[in-house]
Amino acid sequence: MKRNVFIPILLLLLAGTGFYCQPGKIESPTLTGKLVIDGPCSNYVIQVLSGNIDSSKIVASWKDSTFGHDTTYTNVFTVSDFCTFGNNHLSQGDVFTFRITDSVPVQTCMQCLIYVPTPQKRNAVIDVQKIQSK
Repeated sequence: MKRNVFIPILLLLLAGTGFYCQPGKIESPTLTGKLVIDGPCSNYVIQVLSGNIDSSKIVASWKDSTFGHDTTYTNVFTVSDFCTFGNNHLSQGDVFTFRITDSVPVQTCMQCLIYVPTPQKRNAVIDVQKIQSK
C-alpha cells in the first residue's frame, strides 16, 4: 500500500520541479557607444566605441553626406526602436553604455517622413546609461 502511494507522489514532485527549471538567459554584452547622428524624425545612428559585438550587426564604414557633412564613421548602426530610444534624452555626441536586443518593441510613436540617410544595419537598444555629455 505504501508503495502505491509513494510512486505517484514522487512522480508529482518530479514533474512539479520541472516547471521551475529554466535555462539561464544569455544577455548581450554591454557596449560603449556614441550618438553620432541625432537626425530629424527620430533618425538615430550609434557608433560602437568598445565592447564585443557581432560584426553582422554593424556597418564597418559609413559616410554621412547629409546637411553638408562629409564624415566617415566606423562600426555604426541605425537605432530600430526609435520611440523608446528617444526617451533616453541623449544628444548628438553623447557617450553611453547600452546593450543590443533581438526583440524590438512595437513602435507606436509618430515618425515624420523626412528622408535621412542612415546605415543599413538596424538594432534595438536597451539599458542605456549616459556616461559623458558632448
